[in-house]
Amino acid sequence: MKLKNIIIISVIFVLVSILMIACAEQTAQQPQLQEPKQEVTAPSPQPAAEPVPTPPNEPEPAQQVVVPVSPEDKEQILKKLQKIKTLNYATPDDKQNIYVDTVKDLVRIRYNSALKKLDNNGLYSELIIDRKNKKVVTYCAIDRCNKDEEDLYISYSVNYEKFNIVTILDYIKNMKQIKSDKSKTKQIKSIPSTFATFIDNEDKTGEMWSDDFYGIPLSIQQGDGTELVKDLFVNNIEFEEIKVPSHVTKTVDYLG
Repeated sequence: MKLKNIIIISVIFVLVSILMIACAEQTAQQPQLQEPKQEVTAPSPQPAAEPVPTPPNEPEPAQQVVVPVSPEDKEQILKKLQKIKTLNYATPDDKQNIYVDTVKDLVRIRYNSALKKLDNNGLYSELIIDRKNKKVVTYCAIDRCNKDEEDLYISYSVNYEKFNIVTILDYIKNMKQIKSDKSKTKQIKSIPSTFATFIDNEDKTGEMWSDDFYGIPLSIQQGDGTELVKDLFVNNIEFEEIKVPSHVTKTVDYLG
């Protein structure tokens, strides 16, 4: 009995071993399935961003060049005026002749029309303005008053503020602006002159032709056409000394 069991067990063992060997060989022959490898795809390069074109610089608008009126024109004329020692001219209506002595700071006015009369009935045909001492005297020229009239020999001391005048020199010096135009020149009584425009101290505009050497206007008029001078002479060798004439022997204070 024991032998039979041993034989049976041995047979079973042999069968099991054969089955195990067969299964092992089948397993070895069966190909192992491999998981498919995932293909790693490199990310495609992004197209480079196109550069944004820079708009061309727009040309800056041309700035209007504003040329300020230079004060040099007036300064140059004022320098020229310093050369003037004496000046005489007439008003356009010929009613007055005006004589200016810049050295002594004296002005003489000769009235060519009828004799002038003061409030005290004193007569005169001329007057002298002493700007340095702020005095004015009136008198009759010897060829204007009758020799038998007392006024021929009397001068009257009158109010300075009332009788002082603005000469053409004062007018130029007080101008706010003078602008010369060097392209416009001409001869006035054989004197080279340059055209200029001006604005006076009362904001009136005008134009003048100024002597190139002295800067004095040989012709000057305001914007409304009003002429200011006539027959102007500078440093005239025939200029008479400004003084009360010798036939006047008496001075009366009259500050009217």
